Amino acid sequence: MNGITEALGAVLVDIDSAQIEQVTLSTTVVTNTIVEHKEQPVDLYVVAGPGRNVDDIFPVRPVYLKGYTDHRGIVVESTKCEAINHIAHTVQSRVAPI
Repeated sequence: MNGITEALGAVLVDIDSAQIEQVTLSTTVVTNTIVEHKEQPVDLYVVAGPGRNVDDIFPVRPVYLKGYTDHRGIVVESTKCEAINHIAHTVQSRVAPI
């Protein structure tokens, strides 16, 4: 939970949270939306970990973050705060000021 809170805190710097209409944290809902082509313009951030290359399963180009959680929910490699901050700054640079 700390990772989610930290990521949201970084993304919401200087943003009025009352303007946020929706936040979705779900692999199934998000994946189904993309596969069914019902998505609005979004970024797809993937923490794939070791194993299968997932480049070919999404109709959008994902942004990969290092780190992964095993099948038991144990964090094996944490995603670096610097990577999350970089994403936050990139997203903020594309958002029009409120």
